[in-house]
Amino acid sequence: MPRCGDVHPVGPDVPPDCILVSHDRAGLTFVVRHAVDGNGRVESLRIEVTGSDGNVRRNLDVRPADGTSMTSPAEPALLDLAGDGRDQLVVPLSLAIVGNTTYAIYRATDAAPDFAYTGTVVGFGLDRTADGLIATTAKSGPADRYTDFWQFDDARLRLVAGIVRTYAADGSSVCRADTEGAHGDSGLSDQDVERRFCDVTVVAAQPVR
Repeated sequence: MPRCGDVHPVGPDVPPDCILVSHDRAGLTFVVRHAVDGNGRVESLRIEVTGSDGNVRRNLDVRPADGTSMTSPAEPALLDLAGDGRDQLVVPLSLAIVGNTTYAIYRATDAAPDFAYTGTVVGFGLDRTADGLIATTAKSGPADRYTDFWQFDDARLRLVAGIVRTYAADGSSVCRADTEGAHGDSGLSDQDVERRFCDVTVVAAQPVR
């Protein structure tokens, strides 16, 4: 069975089942199986979480919440989003015309070893800040980029704050707090959000090596 990172489906073909192998201290393997609907599209995923002893520890059935088929061509991935030395399971659910992907995120910890659904985020990918937040950047048109900042609150993703960066034709941009979409619970004023997040540096999240 191929590694999920090596699977690149072409056209309408259903991708082959694949595996993910975590190199974190739990050392789990994830077997990703594709369920196909009557139209030949991937309807859902069955992900078997297998321990180092080869026994299946948990089955995750993943599908879009609205009951539609999965439209993202990307396969699931493992990323250390919490900075705790453990991989989280990231499943792309859908891909919008403008390029935004909706991701479902599952997390396990040493204290709670069974992977549980924590929520969904939308963006081009998943990044991290130096102080341990998850950052997702999306767009709704050619000028605006929306960046939301998240953190884990036990078994749930919690929105901290959001910003909007609007670009001009000359490449310059203006950043402001997102007062229409993302309403986080940072307790910061709009001005404080802008001071803290508009110049923050993000780097792409990576799996545990």
